[in-house]
Amino acid sequence: MKSIYKAPLRRLTVKNLEINEGAIKNIEYDNPIIRKDLIFYRNWAGAYISFEHETRLPDYTEATDYIRDTLERRPEVKEPYPTCPYVSDEEFEYSHEISKETFKTLKKYYKKLNKEKKRSR
Repeated sequence: MKSIYKAPLRRLTVKNLEINEGAIKNIEYDNPIIRKDLIFYRNWAGAYISFEHETRLPDYTEATDYIRDTLERRPEVKEPYPTCPYVSDEEFEYSHEISKETFKTLKKYYKKLNKEKKRSR
């Protein structure tokens, strides 16, 4: 049996940016929910893996680091500023158990879906 978890997917966006003499003085973020119940499983190392994205998604700290690093490396970036999807560790909730066969089927389904999305781009 495999445990399934749910968590909202959020998008970290820059709400307000203050730059002083080419250096970032202050960043205010907004983090709206873009998907309410994304489903996850835990891998052998204990990381939450998204079925849909086939990977571990960044947490809040990693998302803020990404945005800050991007803005510091490229100070000429203007609006719209970079964004980053993330999942908060505190928001994961246990959902239910599924069999190993169902788990494998679900992984295959999302892998096929992602391949089709990539082809259509």
